[in-house]
Amino acid sequence: MRRFSIGRPPAATASVVSAITSEPVSRDTRNRDHASRSAFVAGDLAGVRGLFVGQTSDGVVWGSQAARLAAAMGSAPDLPLLTAHLVAGGEHWPDRSVYQGVHQVIGGRGLLLEEGRWTSVDITDLPTPVTLSQGAQRVGQALHEATEAYVGEHEEVGADLSGGLDSSTLVLLAASRRRVRAVSYGGPLASAEDSRFADRVAAHAGVAHHVCRGGPDTWHFAVAPPAATDGPTLSSAIAGMDAAYLAPAAGLGVHLTGHGGDVVLESSSAAFTGLLQHGDRREAKRQLASWARLRDQAPGPLWRQVKQAAAAYERAHDRRPRSTGSRRHPVASSR
Repeated sequence: MRRFSIGRPPAATASVVSAITSEPVSRDTRNRDHASRSAFVAGDLAGVRGLFVGQTSDGVVWGSQAARLAAAMGSAPDLPLLTAHLVAGGEHWPDRSVYQGVHQVIGGRGLLLEEGRWTSVDITDLPTPVTLSQGAQRVGQALHEATEAYVGEHEEVGADLSGGLDSSTLVLLAASRRRVRAVSYGGPLASAEDSRFADRVAAHAGVAHHVCRGGPDTWHFAVAPPAATDGPTLSSAIAGMDAAYLAPAAGLGVHLTGHGGDVVLESSSAAFTGLLQHGDRREAKRQLASWARLRDQAPGPLWRQVKQAAAAYERAHDRRPRSTGSRRHPVASSR
């Protein structure tokens, strides 16, 4: 069993995951049971930090970089899938990487390794239903504990401050414990309303606030990304913007960001497609109508798109070659 470049998260990971799931999560990414020769690798609820796994003649290889696993396995790029990613986006095949035989553990799942085999495990099961106010209290407490775990060992920390709910919350929490150096992009591509709110949050919290006003190097695709990625990613288009606005926070031991908050706490339109694929047509229409009303959109055109997407995914799945690998169970697909 070999692994590559899997990080070791602090207690914050366990705090947040335990607040949302019923699965006990180790502070260490590796949770080994030497007696039974097993291991559990905590996945990522938001799906922002990829976890990949593959099977070789020597056993299982897993890690956070698909390219390194592919090199260890001698796997070539999956050119048809890579083309599909470029045309339609990678979210339609969440359990596959762009390398043959290298699988991705989707958001909300962990990796169970036993006797040379691997299985994905759901880590999102809620122990008992709770009310919105009860859930808010639990998530709030988890955020307090997570923020403290990250900033506690540092005199000053960096933080994104976009003016959105996620980054603003983290800045306010961190500022109650440590000095915060907040950074924002406030150029032409930013929302003017968000920029104004970011200024108000920084003033209220009394933190140093550095705002990048943009320039030739901050436009999309103006600067080449600093490193190759495991697959096509839109974030590489804003490498120049990231380098510019993050510069004032360089060198600090910890940098907080709100990335992934919406992914964890808010459903996307893909949920409606999933409900329809599982036969929950009435629930899919109800949720889609509510989602559309919140965004001042007509539900009719959205519903037609959902039906078309569900049918297309079914056809694509039926044509998909079946894997002959030695894993016990497949990672959950988009079906």
